[in-house]
Amino acid sequence: MRFPKANKCAGVCLTGAFVFLLFGGFIFPWMIWSRGRVEAMTQWPEIDARVVSAETRSTYRRPAGRRYRHEINYQFEVESRSYTGDRETYGGSSPEWHSEAEARDAQPAIGSTVRIRYNPDAPGDSVMRVIRTSDSHALMLRWFVGGVGAAGGLLMIAGAKAWGSGRK
Repeated sequence: MRFPKANKCAGVCLTGAFVFLLFGGFIFPWMIWSRGRVEAMTQWPEIDARVVSAETRSTYRRPAGRRYRHEINYQFEVESRSYTGDRETYGGSSPEWHSEAEARDAQPAIGSTVRIRYNPDAPGDSVMRVIRTSDSHALMLRWFVGGVGAAGGLLMIAGAKAWGSGRK
């Protein structure tokens, strides 16, 4: 089987297919799933957990520069069974500080108590903070990503039609 010779229309078609698959096939469904997961997490029961380790880590992000964040491990019990968790946030990024001193001051002490949420169906799945994006921002982002995916689909169709009509 021989493939037709690629031309400018084929490039448009392939670019459209890539954009459609990336935004319409992967990112948009993931956004919908993630939003549902955030909503489900807000309904999980809250309990106290004990901090078993806490460290301040340095990260470098362009163009913001050096930032500091926590790596926290906590332990909790559900129905007399012990679990360990380390997820600090879900639905947004973990807090970051501009200086190591600020980060260390905000870091919970080992042995202190923190509130967490855990999944009652799988108690090992836990989180300290669930961050909800405002409905207007989430809706705007979904429309943008869905629109880019749809535009990619239209580019793919137009490129394929032009490519097919030029092969006679």
